[in-house]
Amino acid sequence: MKSVLIAAILMIGVTAVSPADAQTIQGRLLDAETATPIESGTMTLLSADSVPVQTVLTNEQGEFTLSAPSPGGYRLAAERIGYRSSASPVLELEEDDELRVEFLVSTEAVVLQPLTVVVPAERTRGQLSGFYERMERGLGTFIDRERIESMNPIRASDLLRMVPGVHLVPTSAGRSVILMRGRCVPLIYLDGMRIRTTSIDDLVNVWDLEGIEVYRGLEVPAEFSHFSDCGAIVLWTRRGS
Repeated sequence: MKSVLIAAILMIGVTAVSPADAQTIQGRLLDAETATPIESGTMTLLSADSVPVQTVLTNEQGEFTLSAPSPGGYRLAAERIGYRSSASPVLELEEDDELRVEFLVSTEAVVLQPLTVVVPAERTRGQLSGFYERMERGLGTFIDRERIESMNPIRASDLLRMVPGVHLVPTSAGRSVILMRGRCVPLIYLDGMRIRTTSIDDLVNVWDLEGIEVYRGLEVPAEFSHFSDCGAIVLWTRRGS
């Protein structure tokens, strides 16, 4: 068995099992500071693009078992009241793999190791060429693909929590309403098109995002202003490249 530490929260070992077994992930949810098991934590198996596949609760020993319907890339997400919601990077499951994991969650933010991403030249073509040009000018706040992967978010709105001037108001549906400048609603754009919404969580899957532009007040470029002084949030997906 081999084990590695991924993103400071997940220790993984891979063992072979008999061909009759499906792809499974077995493990424990632990407190990162005390290493004690966490009972009744919610463990969710996500597809590589963050679509929920299966959800279970941990037992008294913090143990859980999840089954993947087919080989491929999957992510683990952990949630528990009093702890920071966390998600793993993509884990590759081969046919009949069994992964044994220890998932550590903290009451405080988890510091992630930075990722180095080589962006192919063709990614800057099309509409995204404007994104990179504006980022070089530095007029607003920019979150590129490298930053998205290093933050390891669960929802798209998680990417905006540390952006100055952006306020996230949670709703009963588990989403967040975005407010800016005196608590007004900014303009929202998706791949260059204006979208009338207050929650980007229902608009786009976080792992489909290629980049985000955040503008406050007078710094909004003319193509995203539309006579609003409340600011703008511009989302770019991989479809926009």
